[in-house]
Amino acid sequence: QLPASQERSTLTLDLELREVAPGWPSLRNGNAYGARIVFKQARVLEPLATRASASVQSMPIPKDVLGRALRVEQRRCTGGNALVTLTDVFTDARKKPDLGFTLAPFTSFVVVDFTGDIPELGVLAGQRRSTVHTGFTASHPGMDVGGAYTIELLVKEANVGAVGLSRVALQDDVLTLQREEQPSVSAPVTCTTTILFASPEAFLEGILAR
Repeated sequence: QLPASQERSTLTLDLELREVAPGWPSLRNGNAYGARIVFKQARVLEPLATRASASVQSMPIPKDVLGRALRVEQRRCTGGNALVTLTDVFTDARKKPDLGFTLAPFTSFVVVDFTGDIPELGVLAGQRRSTVHTGFTASHPGMDVGGAYTIELLVKEANVGAVGLSRVALQDDVLTLQREEQPSVSAPVTCTTTILFASPEAFLEGILAR
């Protein structure tokens, strides 16, 4: 039983069917079947998620997304008394079905560590806020047409109390944090990106692009 954060939304099967003539098979008790179609076999054709390291496999990433991952990236943005860590998955459109995260990624989870007090958010230095993708909705405005990294992350209403944040946004190197109806807090940030996993296809494409 997978955790909800790792459950698949797609499953690719290879089905083999057989058209059976009437009267087949001939049974000893005299029962006869009419013409019909029967399933001969069914095989799972999902790409393997085990190509990634054990630490990446343990992350709250759906297995169908991880199996089609071209890259798994972790972005760390620092500024305004906050360190925001975002973990994103870019998928390979050649692995069908295309999950649609080729240019704009699937954001798996976010962690916000506070390096100083931010009274507007009701947080103190040393506190942490985090949530996985089942607890928020995320969009990446402009990335689907080749734009720079952006994110607009909205925590689901039922989770705002536990998370302590309702919105995390990043655009033009400016981070915005908000808690419910309180005024938002914005500050310029500096971001670094670490690749946690690159598929063999991504590795080869990187060599060819040099």
